[in-house]
Amino acid sequence: MVFLTDDRTFESAALVPLLQWAASSVEGSVNQAALPHEIIVLNFTDPNIDLNEWTVESATNSLLNAFANAVFDNGDVKSYARYWQERHRHIGTTKDLLLYYYFSVSIVRIPQKGRFRLVDNQITELSLQIQKRCREARQNRKHLRLIFNAEEFQAALSMGFDHFSNRLDEPFDFVELS
Repeated sequence: MVFLTDDRTFESAALVPLLQWAASSVEGSVNQAALPHEIIVLNFTDPNIDLNEWTVESATNSLLNAFANAVFDNGDVKSYARYWQERHRHIGTTKDLLLYYYFSVSIVRIPQKGRFRLVDNQITELSLQIQKRCREARQNRKHLRLIFNAEEFQAALSMGFDHFSNRLDEPFDFVELS
């Protein structure tokens, strides 16, 4: 999943839509074998930030460290942490919480204006991150023997549409699909 947001106004409340989507995905299915990857694109980043902050690793660590305590400070984020704590899972930081919903979390910064080479580099980095996470998801699904051929994919898609068009309040069971 790719989430685009404005770096100028990003705050812990911006994590709530990520958690809402992930929670509805978890609640909307049972026996889901693989978690999605999350790429957060911070658009309109000040182009004058430290050069190290443009790397995916540094941007990810920086943002997750900046909002590490959102699981204690932000009421909405705290409620998602409580869900896992009630299931005896340790939540010490926001990163811990996100990793219960997503296989990985990556941050890519896109500069605000000017510095066209930097914009191009960051767009290239975003593309590389998407490709990398797609490869990892495919390898994980292959390892779990969840790769569909064309017939199986059509059947799975059809079952999913049938299920959710008739029963929005019941989770989709992946074991039933298999």
